[in-house]
Amino acid sequence: MILVDPKFPIQYTVVTVKQQERDMLTAERLEQEFCDILDEAGPIVIAGISFDPSRVLREMDLIAYDVAVSDYKDSMGFDEE
Repeated sequence: MILVDPKFPIQYTVVTVKQQERDMLTAERLEQEFCDILDEAGPIVIAGISFDPSRVLREMDLIAYDVAVSDYKDSMGFDEE
């Protein structure tokens, strides 16, 4: 939506809060889908304690996790801009 204020003849774009919320929900949903796919392989067991693979990746190598989530979002056609 473009708004023009007669007092200030400068155009500016207004991004609605609802659109930002929708984008956030989509990003969160895609990240959860990514985790669900990783976790389908079953738990990782260390010293008799079970962990979800998505949690292990996120906590052991956050950069690799973020890159993998971003790659997944890209493959699903999500644009984070």
